[in-house]
Amino acid sequence: DLGNIELKTIYYCDSAPNEEVHNTRVLNDYLINPNYGSHLTIVDAARPENLVEIADISASFNGSTNYLCWDASPYLPSGNIIATDVYGGLFIYQPTYLRACYLEGIATDSVTTLAINNVLVEIVSTTKSTSTNASGIYKTGILNGGVYDIRYSKAGYISKTYTGVTLANGVLTNIDVELVPFSVTGQVTNQTTLMGIPNAQVSVSNTTNFYTTTTDANGSFAFTEIVFGTYTVTASNWGFQSACVNQVLDGSAPINFQLSPGYMDDFANDLGWTISSTCLTGVWTRDIPVGTLLSGNYANPPADVANDCADECFITGNGGGNSSTDDVDNGYTSLTSPIFDLTSYANPYINYSRWFFINTNVSAASSDTLFITLNNGVTSAMLELATLNSTGNGTWVNSTFRISDFLAPTANMSINVFANDKVGSGNVVEAGLDNFSISEGTSGLNDETATVKQFSVFPNPFNKSLMLNFNAEYLTPNSTLSMVDLAGRTVYSTLITSSNMEVRVPEEIAKGIYILKAEHTSKQYSPVRVIRQ
Repeated sequence: DLGNIELKTIYYCDSAPNEEVHNTRVLNDYLINPNYGSHLTIVDAARPENLVEIADISASFNGSTNYLCWDASPYLPSGNIIATDVYGGLFIYQPTYLRACYLEGIATDSVTTLAINNVLVEIVSTTKSTSTNASGIYKTGILNGGVYDIRYSKAGYISKTYTGVTLANGVLTNIDVELVPFSVTGQVTNQTTLMGIPNAQVSVSNTTNFYTTTTDANGSFAFTEIVFGTYTVTASNWGFQSACVNQVLDGSAPINFQLSPGYMDDFANDLGWTISSTCLTGVWTRDIPVGTLLSGNYANPPADVANDCADECFITGNGGGNSSTDDVDNGYTSLTSPIFDLTSYANPYINYSRWFFINTNVSAASSDTLFITLNNGVTSAMLELATLNSTGNGTWVNSTFRISDFLAPTANMSINVFANDKVGSGNVVEAGLDNFSISEGTSGLNDETATVKQFSVFPNPFNKSLMLNFNAEYLTPNSTLSMVDLAGRTVYSTLITSSNMEVRVPEEIAKGIYILKAEHTSKQYSPVRVIRQ
């Protein structure tokens, strides 16, 4: 009715929704649409409120595939479509017009019976999807008839899938769906006192979604807007051991955590580490690392240390791209832990995994370093210095130190991780930190019988062999190396013959996680976790 034109719906090209559609022609309830970004499309408009794209036509002209359709006419007696592009090409198409398969319905809340907007409606195994409007109504469709699964999902509701739905050309299939609301609740408590832990961080994550919240004064938490699915749920608080579970979240039962007192941070949550920097790029950031390569070697790590609660760690810049895109450049970046109180520990050890990469082909590389210091509120001591020639550069290196070998433990301890790139060096420098913890060592023993030092392992993960590096001062005759599985069974052992030795692990030992123990009757090393892949 030209006297009362009514807007029914708005069409965007499936393949290029941001590009301009123009000079649309109408023929027998089909729309022929020139488009600069998506070539030439044909849309079934038999149901004006449910426009379904049934063809996306591309072409090339004079070797160019950049086909920007200028205009098209479908009105020849032959039924052919004549189209032109902005580069002077003339194209003649012979179309076969088909009606689409129409899928429509309404989504409502199963409890309130009210309409739900923004429900995602997907025709599974295709790229076709839409969302419900403010009235809960959805309209979509597809060209090819067949049997499909239709999935409905929205945060705060249990997803629902209809399987084996037959969609036929020219036929309307109507599916009205009721979605069941759900929320995820739980409590985080102190395992020792059974009291709720206030201000604990709780995160819910999988490959596509991430949610986080903080517990209230009673340690309780709630998520009301989570997309139904399988997640890792992690609870952590500074001064406690983190805990996590992996399960389907559907609100059927609360998720409760009991955290043991102690210090541990795998960086699944933000527990208050502080950052200061002067560098132009490569500032410390807590994130899922994006690997970068230099000459086939990883500069920024491709993943965090395996088998902790989540995929995050601290890394120096995480912009991806080339190795020099977001590395530490022209200055330093410093990462400092929150304060930890060690006055209740008898013989505390500090544990962490660190990453350091440096471009050895640059002459100024020797001036770029990673150093890790420990502070007790009065004095600082160097725990570790990583340089150009350090063992394990470009891999995660597990480190363990007895704190009393460096400083007197106090109530005001902190650790600082400092990565430096000399101004003007032009060198690629990357660093990382993961799996920080404080553990209790053997108590009541003198220095001769206590765990005294760490040993380094490279590479880790490994395939066939390991390179072990010991401080020769702490080796004694008949020292042994044992490889123990997670069930506590020794799967391999050998004598330690030198401070630097290669261990070829038998092929019959399966892939997985193991603990390496180096020990003697009078001395022992801190164990190191390794992964065979």
